[in-house]
Amino acid sequence: MKRRGSQTVIHIVNGDVLGERLRDWEGMDGEVFVWREMYDLGPLSRQWTVKEQLRKRAAFFEERLGLPAEQMLMVGRYQEQRLEMIPRSSRVVLWFSHDRYDQMMLLYLLTRFRSLGLKQLEMITPDGLEMDIREWGSFSSDRLEQLYRHRKSVKPEQLDQAASAWEAYLSTDPRNVQRWLAAQPRRLPHIHNAFRIHLQYFPSVFNGLNEVEHFAMHRIREGVTRFSELHAAVSRERQQDGLSDFHFAALLNELSSSQHPLVRIQGPICRENGSQEEGCLELTALGREVLDGKKDRIRSHGIDWWLGGVHLTGGQWRRNRQGFIVEGKE
Repeated sequence: MKRRGSQTVIHIVNGDVLGERLRDWEGMDGEVFVWREMYDLGPLSRQWTVKEQLRKRAAFFEERLGLPAEQMLMVGRYQEQRLEMIPRSSRVVLWFSHDRYDQMMLLYLLTRFRSLGLKQLEMITPDGLEMDIREWGSFSSDRLEQLYRHRKSVKPEQLDQAASAWEAYLSTDPRNVQRWLAAQPRRLPHIHNAFRIHLQYFPSVFNGLNEVEHFAMHRIREGVTRFSELHAAVSRERQQDGLSDFHFAALLNELSSSQHPLVRIQGPICRENGSQEEGCLELTALGREVLDGKKDRIRSHGIDWWLGGVHLTGGQWRRNRQGFIVEGKE
């Protein structure tokens, strides 16, 4: 680990592109650590140990996306061990965007640092700076310098809020996220918006689709049938989600599974190395009926999905027209 004077300085980032930009930046004053996880996707539970969580998540990603479980476990174990080895006197700088993908990662890391007793934490917060979220990861040296100058120390009350937010996110009752939103002040600048987006991933009372699925299926019906084009369209529409190609592929695979698929996929759409194959997508007759609200996705197709600590296996939780999570009838 690199030191500045007698102090270890570590910059933790999401994404290899930003990681490489920081390593090449002349103003870099420490070590760059790229964190590789997707906490907006896959199983989580406050009942599991770190080891159990790594194992269950690796199995999920292998089943849903074909990512080798052993490789996922190796990366996960290495990251967790490296976190625990950070000297408590270190200064840690967290570079995370304000989309849902990055904010869930930030919540996890702040909660872990709180439990490990690391207190010299700083966040890159682009608040007040004119910045397009799509720029994140491709900044110029001047932009990196501007961001670094505007970094802010993480206060104890922000660490406490991160821990309470992570606890709500891991709850088996999604209404705890709503309660957290209603009760908590904005100490962490982007968590509230990220949580509101998170709730949009719950099935609707209208047809059982979440907002991303509904938009994607609508675009497929309009003729956007290539995976890369569809992912680009969804990403433009929902810039605050930070929806990765892996996550989007998993959503589509879920809609195409079972004996009663809503989407038919011809050819591979997203592979282990992250490359996108030009698989073709089309709606089935059932998919068109669900999209129009004539049938319900969960009753007709089923569901087996995780949103934070909520394991959806039926219509037990729905998002109503006002955006609130309510108990379903199933």
